[in-house]
Amino acid sequence: MISKLYENIKSFRLMHGWTQDELARRTGYTDRSTIAKIEAGIVDLTQSKIVLFASVFGVTAFELTGWNDEVFSPVSTTPCKDILITKIEKLDCEDRAVVEAIVDGLLSRDKYNKEK
Repeated sequence: MISKLYENIKSFRLMHGWTQDELARRTGYTDRSTIAKIEAGIVDLTQSKIVLFASVFGVTAFELTGWNDEVFSPVSTTPCKDILITKIEKLDCEDRAVVEAIVDGLLSRDKYNKEK
């Protein structure tokens, strides 16, 4: 299933008519060599990177990975979570990175890291 992700990254890149250099630029990598390694399945991607690549291609993470939405969708969501997701999905890649940094900063605060 993982190999499908890497095949899809290459397919979406080619579908957009982008070089590996262009995809590297759009995803924040310094050069095309990392993209080549990702497309070859040599480099594993974190969940946040999968979401980033999906955003750059304008697809969902499920579409990019080839996973079935029904199998992997959350069992339940909350209205607050749905509202946040809807708003974040409207942001471009650069602004999503800003939101992620803000959330990371909030989560690093003591009140979220107390032993239970």
